[in-house]
Amino acid sequence: MNWQSIVLTSVASGVVSALVSVIVVLLKQFYDRRIENQKAKLGRASWVHQRQVDSLSKIYRQLYEVQDLLRGATRSGRMANEAPPEEYLKVLVEKSAVAMSDYIDGKLLIPRDVADGCTAFFRLLQDAQIQLAIGKQSLLIGDGHANAERWREAAKIAHKEIPELLNRIENSAREIIHGEDAAGQV
Repeated sequence: MNWQSIVLTSVASGVVSALVSVIVVLLKQFYDRRIENQKAKLGRASWVHQRQVDSLSKIYRQLYEVQDLLRGATRSGRMANEAPPEEYLKVLVEKSAVAMSDYIDGKLLIPRDVADGCTAFFRLLQDAQIQLAIGKQSLLIGDGHANAERWREAAKIAHKEIPELLNRIENSAREIIHGEDAAGQV
């Protein structure tokens, strides 16, 4: 073996080793950047999900309270010390305004199907309130039959339509929060 081939082999080995080192460093930098970007995306997604959960929980609780107030206002039977329907309606107006405000604040954070459900909830609530107002006017002009019919329509909304809608909203919210379907399966 001559010394030229030894030097050439040594130099070639050093060059290849240096190239491999450079490639390893470049690949490490590339993947480190990708990992950091992915971590940042996951952090943002986690933050957004937490805000969604907070908004959904708050909105659902308020919708449920409004539903209970409307049911109380339209209930046909009353307990001895229970507030009259007018008291329920007074609190209902206040609570529904707060619920609507919080819904609007969180609307961009919640998925479209839940937002559509909330919009439908407020429409039904408004329909029930209109029925009650028209019924009250009918009673003032002496038309008890029209009053009873309007009251029944408002009660149907309060005791049938809104609970069904609120159940659908709850199922959609559970899917978002827990990744569950309506049957509770993951």
